[in-house]
Amino acid sequence: MMKKNKEESFYIAEDKEHLPSYSFSDITKLSSSIKITSGLENELLYSEAFFPFDFLSSPCRVDGLAILILLEGTVNVRINLQEITVNPGDVVVNLPDNIVQIDRRGESAHGLGLLIGYDFLHHISEALWSKIPMYAYLKSHPVFRPLPEDLEIYKHYMHDIISVSKSYEGKHKQEVIKGLLLTFMYTMFDSAGRVNFIPSSLNSIEGNSQQLRLFEKFMNLLEKHHSRERTVQFYAEKLMFTPKYLSRLIREVSGRGATEWIVDYVMLEAKQMLLNSSFNIKEIAYHLNFATPSLFSRYFRKHAKCTPQEYRNQKGL
Repeated sequence: MMKKNKEESFYIAEDKEHLPSYSFSDITKLSSSIKITSGLENELLYSEAFFPFDFLSSPCRVDGLAILILLEGTVNVRINLQEITVNPGDVVVNLPDNIVQIDRRGESAHGLGLLIGYDFLHHISEALWSKIPMYAYLKSHPVFRPLPEDLEIYKHYMHDIISVSKSYEGKHKQEVIKGLLLTFMYTMFDSAGRVNFIPSSLNSIEGNSQQLRLFEKFMNLLEKHHSRERTVQFYAEKLMFTPKYLSRLIREVSGRGATEWIVDYVMLEAKQMLLNSSFNIKEIAYHLNFATPSLFSRYFRKHAKCTPQEYRNQKGL
């Protein structure tokens, strides 16, 4: 059950039955190292020591796109249940709907971090949506290591964005930050390609603006409804297309089919409940809108190659 403290605006998860999702205002209350950008209070947060976040010690979601550069120390994180060791020089790109947790961090771990609101990110430039294949890849590969010379450029842009956020109060402050962010993100896309972070087969995929907006709408619907709806037909009807057309379009712009995206979201939700809650199999099946526990177990086994109970047992729960 989720409980809201009357004196606080953020939600606390009781007994890990549900994952908390932290908004910008929640984060500034929970971490003194996070700073607010004047004029963009609900759109851009920054930190020059981003890892002392105690609230990330338990699984949660963060309402924004996080770009983090580790400069010193090491940090063990879990992103969408993947266990990853982040080393100095690594870049973490955490998407808004990811499940994130910091397992362990060294005392000396620090770096640079930006948290960008989804709406603000979208309004930077619609051209960014031509990089949907990178979104698809980042979903399963949230940490990468750029070339040393590219890392220096990343740090340069991060320092510039933080400097403007802290001290610049001109009337075009938002436009200045948008320009810096856009340049920084295009630099990341280019350098990721140089280290083969994004496979060339995906990096060459592009769509027109109408297709890209449809993909965005599909992903928004999927994030909202995946725990109850698992059919392409449901999402196609919401978007007023045929399932066949929607499936073809999603594959064209992301390199993956609509069914693959749906399965990934459902399985991630199922796995996180098996790992991070005391729900039994019947309760998880109910939460995910399966008619019976046996149907849920059959679906899980098909995609995980083991039963839900076997998965929970393998993780030592």
